[in-house]
Amino acid sequence: MARTPAARPRARLTAWQAWAALALGMASPAWAAVYTFPGALPVACVSTGSGTYSCTTVTLAAADTVNVVGSADVRVTGNLDIKGSQVNASGAAANMKVTVSGTMFASTGATFNANITAGNVASSGAVNYGGSLSTTTGYLNIGQGSRVTGSVNTTSGTITLSSGTSSNYTTVGSANSASGGLLLNSYNRVLGESRVGHVSGGDYNVLGGPVTALNTYVSFSDHVTINGNVSAQSYVFTGHYANITGNITSTQLQVDTASHSTVTGSITANGTYVNLGGYTTVGGPITAQTYVDTGSHSSIGGDITSRTSYIDTGHGTSVTGSLLAGGTYIDIHSDARVTGSLTAKTYVSMYDNGVVGGSITAQTSTVFINDGNSVGGNVTAASWAKIDDYTTIFGDVTSTGSYVYISTHSTINGNVTAATTVSSGTDSRILQCARSTGSSTMDFNSPTLVAGACCGAAGTCGKSCISGSPVPPSCRSFDHIAVQHGTGTGLTCAPNTVTLVACADSGCSTLYTGGVSGNLTAAGTGITVNFPAGAGFNIPAGASSTTVSFQPVTAGKVTVGAQTASPTASSGSTCNFGSPSCAFTVADSGFDIAVPAHTSGTSQTLSIAAVQKSATSTACVPAFGNVVKTVAVACSYSNPTSGQRSPVVNGVALNTSGAASAACDGTGQLLSLSFNGSGVATPSLIYSDVGKLTLNLSLAGSDQASGLNMTGTGSVVVAPAAFTLTGSPTTVVGAGSPFAVTVSAVNAEGNVTPNFGRETSPEGVRLSWTRASPTGAGASAGTFTGTGVGATAALTSFVNGVATVSDLAWTEVGSGDITSTLASGSYLASGLSASGTTGSTGAALRSVPHHFDVGVTQGCGSITYSEQPFRVTITARNAGNGITLNYNGTAATTPALSKQVTLSATTNASLGSFAPGSATVPAGNFLAGVATVTSPVFAFTSKLTAPAAVGIRAVDADGVSSLGAVEGTVQLRSGRLRITNAFGTEKRALTAPVQAQYWTSKAWVLNSLDNCTRVPLAAVSLGGYLDAKGASTSDWHTAVVPDANGKAISMVNGNGTLTLEAPTAHTARVPAGSVDVSINLGSAASDASCLPAPRPDTTGAAQGWLRAKFGSSNGCAGVAEFNRDPSMRATFGVYAPELKRLIYSAEVP
Repeated sequence: MARTPAARPRARLTAWQAWAALALGMASPAWAAVYTFPGALPVACVSTGSGTYSCTTVTLAAADTVNVVGSADVRVTGNLDIKGSQVNASGAAANMKVTVSGTMFASTGATFNANITAGNVASSGAVNYGGSLSTTTGYLNIGQGSRVTGSVNTTSGTITLSSGTSSNYTTVGSANSASGGLLLNSYNRVLGESRVGHVSGGDYNVLGGPVTALNTYVSFSDHVTINGNVSAQSYVFTGHYANITGNITSTQLQVDTASHSTVTGSITANGTYVNLGGYTTVGGPITAQTYVDTGSHSSIGGDITSRTSYIDTGHGTSVTGSLLAGGTYIDIHSDARVTGSLTAKTYVSMYDNGVVGGSITAQTSTVFINDGNSVGGNVTAASWAKIDDYTTIFGDVTSTGSYVYISTHSTINGNVTAATTVSSGTDSRILQCARSTGSSTMDFNSPTLVAGACCGAAGTCGKSCISGSPVPPSCRSFDHIAVQHGTGTGLTCAPNTVTLVACADSGCSTLYTGGVSGNLTAAGTGITVNFPAGAGFNIPAGASSTTVSFQPVTAGKVTVGAQTASPTASSGSTCNFGSPSCAFTVADSGFDIAVPAHTSGTSQTLSIAAVQKSATSTACVPAFGNVVKTVAVACSYSNPTSGQRSPVVNGVALNTSGAASAACDGTGQLLSLSFNGSGVATPSLIYSDVGKLTLNLSLAGSDQASGLNMTGTGSVVVAPAAFTLTGSPTTVVGAGSPFAVTVSAVNAEGNVTPNFGRETSPEGVRLSWTRASPTGAGASAGTFTGTGVGATAALTSFVNGVATVSDLAWTEVGSGDITSTLASGSYLASGLSASGTTGSTGAALRSVPHHFDVGVTQGCGSITYSEQPFRVTITARNAGNGITLNYNGTAATTPALSKQVTLSATTNASLGSFAPGSATVPAGNFLAGVATVTSPVFAFTSKLTAPAAVGIRAVDADGVSSLGAVEGTVQLRSGRLRITNAFGTEKRALTAPVQAQYWTSKAWVLNSLDNCTRVPLAAVSLGGYLDAKGASTSDWHTAVVPDANGKAISMVNGNGTLTLEAPTAHTARVPAGSVDVSINLGSAASDASCLPAPRPDTTGAAQGWLRAKFGSSNGCAGVAEFNRDPSMRATFGVYAPELKRLIYSAEVP
């Protein structure tokens, strides 16, 4: 049975008195009460048994303490107000459950370790909650600096966290509400998940888990950090400098992020758009139902998809992926980088100096590519396609419905095809076929390189539509099939394989890749020829060769050829063997020679099989076995057709001198070869050069003398083992500036192979760039250019196996390595390739900005006062004037490659100097190649200096400079702020004229260009009050009247006013007299005027550049320097001496 208050121990009487006083509405006793569950309970509470308690309205005093022994389930039917008391402070929250029908109140300093459910929660100030807080129907407010260890939960009410501080966040464990909102002010923290109806947050909030808006939106101001996914039914908005570790999803509306934000995952707006502020990083793809708009210098780590509208990427944006605009257009702004392709429903527009790694397709409209761009794939437009100056397209350009225009200095590595006209500007290049399928005018301005041109549809090649000069040759068309075999000899007992090559000209110097089908022919008098896989052949489009096997079963000569079915050849087939041409000789016995293609300088097994035709079939059988035979072995050069070195077989060089360093001479050597039981000899072969060799074998010695005649011819391809790269720069190179590298083809021993590059169709290398530094989300790949660079490019200028390329350039800052690979991918079609690299640590090049551009924003409109800070923007650029994004000092790149920049004066430098410390730009200020500082201050040595333009130069530790580039100027004037005495009636406000002035070299005059000077109210000092008789007084006062800008003084065209309100009397005396007014233009609390001390302290305006020699006329100390603040005297109700008259008082409006 519960004890009544009267029966409780006397020691607790003070507690009872306190609660009684509260219940009766009286003031509580000054002492603190201590309550215990169970035990001395608050007066409004009774025990209902089994650890449960029932209370009506309960109000504790701020210093009260409530202890729990064991556990307590407290149910309050009214309100609960714990003020600043300590409830279960030393206990666990799990031991106390509190249910409040009304509102639970708590105040600063309180501790409440319980799991609490109330109708509403109104917590003010810093309160420590050890458990969870929940409301059944109403709101839940958490005070400034409070901490809730558990979750905060409502059904439909709003959860509100008051603003914390940078050192004391208002913190809750997690937030949950079925339909209520979560309202975060500034410096709030949610340790876990937030799952509520909607979320609204101020600045500097931290959320440790996912954020989900079940009903509507998620919205945050600046500097929010979220460690989890963000999803909302309607929109998602994040302010500047947001950091989200996860995905963002809007189910029904849009996603907006302000500048300098980071999202590590994807962004999806299933309702409308995605809009990113500048310098935003997204680690994954972006998908929007309507448009996607990225701010400048954004970085996207995946594809961008607009399902029904457009995509617009800001200046300097980087996308690692492709762009698909399923509704309308794609706009790529200048200096953008896209590694994948661009596909738009309507048009594609690409601004200056961008890179697209893949293809560009405009499905229903146009493609416009502006100056200085690079496209790694094809460009296809349904309407016209226009390629502007200095642009490179590595694939084809096609307009299926209109014209193609190629502007000056641009290069198209593939074909150009238009339904109507094709035009090119001067110094442009079309390296494949230019075709007008509608036979419209084609005009190539000289000097222009066009590899070929055709008027009409594919398959035709007139040139009547070509206007002006030059007139290019006709485009490549199918001329004939070339039948190729290494020796033109074979055996009757084995299939003989020939290669069929489709040629676009008579000499087969250009291959045809349009696709060819036909049949191989082979016939000889009295000779039967079998085709093991059939005589038909097909060379698919995109390829230029195939193979066919045939087997004459009777010794003799057969004539080999090719008959084409589609398309029809312009000429008959040719062969690279036979006398007469195309005569293929077969014998019933001989040497079958086989050696796989291999790399130069490595030992390879040469297989020589002595075979003859079986007496019972067309198969080959050994001619002899288990015997040593003398065989004459000679070598010759097939491709290239000459050489400097000889192959070595079984240690013997195949020339008369027997020296591997000497060339093949056709004589060869007699070798004793051991044939095994299968009739096969396996000597070793090593060749230290490259190319295709022919080996000629014939039986010699006693066997030849006895009339046994066996011959054989075989070929082998020997490829380079690797490429070495040397001669890269040893000093820093300006980004985009040319540098040289020497490439050497070498064998397995590292020696140069002199025949590389001398092939009939010279083999070459392709150069590529791998950035070593910097790394990170903000790192830019830049563009690597030069001879041998590009998807279809090749460096072929090899002499004796060595080539030097001198026009390589990388447009970015950092370091990297060059990789050289065999351009064809298969040396002489052998399947062997080779490569080489400068390494993986940036050994090829260290690149710095080519130059800086310096922009100056004046401190005051179009001018800057001497000693006034002005804004300087420094932009790091490459030789092509593009921004070097990797010149960065933030954590977006590793390492940070920017350097501290020093500013100096160029023109008129002798007139003054920079203030100490103001002429340096910290390396960390650079973000994606651009740094802005607002601290530079240039001061004239003499205050009495006429206006001058001072040029500003920037130089960093690597010597990168703005010399010869854009250098802004500071339009300096030596200034002062002048205010004059004012007289007027005491019945109304008094206005004193103020003027901004500058020194002309002869006098101080009005500075009509000053529309910037603002003097705050707090910078004006009013003191030295005098009455009408000139005696010191405190009988009245006045104050500054704020102007329309809320300031004391605001300049307009160099003129302003300072207005004082009409005097306010403190006594019955007439409020007339004067007051001294000074304007504190410095930063200290005391002004530097020449008024007598003491003067009231003020908050300085920090505009010391407007100080001058004020006070020199009355002998004020220190006026030798221009360091005095302006001052004046305002006089109310007293005549002005210069007017020689009285001011008569009257009622005035």
